[in-house]
Amino acid sequence: MGILCLPPPAPDRAAGKDFEEAVERRWKWLQCVEDLVRKIVLGGEGRMWLCAALGSLDLPPAAQRAAFLGLVSKDGEEGRSIRQRVIRMLCENRPAWAARVLARDDRLLRRFFEGDSQRILQWFGKFSSGGNSDHQWGARALARFTFVHRESCWHELDWNGKHGQAPATVASKPHYFLELDVLRTVDNFLDKVPSFWRSDELWDSMKNGEFLSLDIDFFINALEEKMMVDDCPETWNLVEDYLAEESLSKLSNCVLHLLSEESLLTFVNELVFQMSSKGPRKNERKGGGREKQKTWLQEVILSEERCPTLYDAIVCNACANHRRQIVKIVGDEDYEEETKVLKRLLGEAECDPAVVWAVRRQNLKLDKWSCLKFLGLEALMLYWYLTEKSGQISYPLLFKENRIRFDAAPVTPRKRKKRKSRKSRKDTEDSSNSGSDDGESSSMEHKSWRLCTDNFRFLWRKEDLPEHLSGYAFDEWIFSYEAALSIGEILRGNLKNEGALCIAWSGLA
Repeated sequence: MGILCLPPPAPDRAAGKDFEEAVERRWKWLQCVEDLVRKIVLGGEGRMWLCAALGSLDLPPAAQRAAFLGLVSKDGEEGRSIRQRVIRMLCENRPAWAARVLARDDRLLRRFFEGDSQRILQWFGKFSSGGNSDHQWGARALARFTFVHRESCWHELDWNGKHGQAPATVASKPHYFLELDVLRTVDNFLDKVPSFWRSDELWDSMKNGEFLSLDIDFFINALEEKMMVDDCPETWNLVEDYLAEESLSKLSNCVLHLLSEESLLTFVNELVFQMSSKGPRKNERKGGGREKQKTWLQEVILSEERCPTLYDAIVCNACANHRRQIVKIVGDEDYEEETKVLKRLLGEAECDPAVVWAVRRQNLKLDKWSCLKFLGLEALMLYWYLTEKSGQISYPLLFKENRIRFDAAPVTPRKRKKRKSRKSRKDTEDSSNSGSDDGESSSMEHKSWRLCTDNFRFLWRKEDLPEHLSGYAFDEWIFSYEAALSIGEILRGNLKNEGALCIAWSGLA
């Protein structure tokens, strides 16, 4: 029942030949599990899970901006795809920000409207019969500008009627603007009134960014050109501000799937670089207890360990966060052979805590990603074991052997509303008073528990325990690693005092 292996055993066991062979078998067993998991998670889902996990990190805005800015600055087709996606997100989610750069570029606006009657009518044809205040978008800008500058440009207005309208007449009857020939008027302004395209009146109509919807692809390309061709500082600052302000989850979901494996690995290691010097580590809390890291990924990102391969990151994340999904995938018909292998490995598992912790001490000589990868593989197999053997496990005994305090809470069976006859009630009382052992055993099996693992907050049913306990064990194992690595006697696998390390392990319980 010591399968959780939460408390490290005291280092009082002599390492004989049999013990060393058991440790070696445990290593080979873990490597077989790894080979099996590799086949399952290296497809699209494993990568997708990793991207989602990266999006859940708690990054400072400066670190987030720097990591994504490296992607936006890339050359080649991949870099262009990333820039286009980020700029599209900016235009869709922060249109007023994009307008700060685009709506002040009079040459760009003239190029956008020149020769395109549909765009002109959509933006400048929104005159209303209700008055100047009811004109919309470009129509409002055109009306206001021509009244303010009527002496210099009123004659450029082209009317559909037999004669033009005087400013005084239109001021008293603003619905007369409905008779304006919008196409010819805007063409006149494009050719002869350049001041209109950089006016405050036009800016005021565009500052909220609604004009982007006229042709968002045009403006996306325009912003990218300002970045990469013109090297416009204002545009780069705009994109940098957006990368810092947008939610990491949204950026990750929309951008990371565009990356090659090499680029995604580079991004992960860029996060390591950014966070190693900027991210706070929180391993202690008031009262002498400890505060666990938010996620395993947050913890490893905060370290200075570069991820050696993308595969290590994918497997770590899949085993840490998606145990249930992996087991569900293995249950599909397409993975019949993998299911047989998994069951065989489950039967071959070495559950001696001394052997398990001996392997984990050897894990300290590996890089941190590999350490967590093997812990994740153990957590996956623990979940599978608890799921497969659920009906055979005595959970109270398992809790006690792993020093998990618990309170049992019997599940009250639903009472039937139908009234019993007097004879039936008498028979029930006689049966109850007989003290049947079978009945008591059945009652004990149908219990839920409150556990110290979450400060007794939730009531855990038997079917929910595999996920909860495997996750709890994984967190505990990670904390044990962090405590051991903080001793100061261990630097990159340089074990100066194995005995001191074992004592440190034992003191963590």
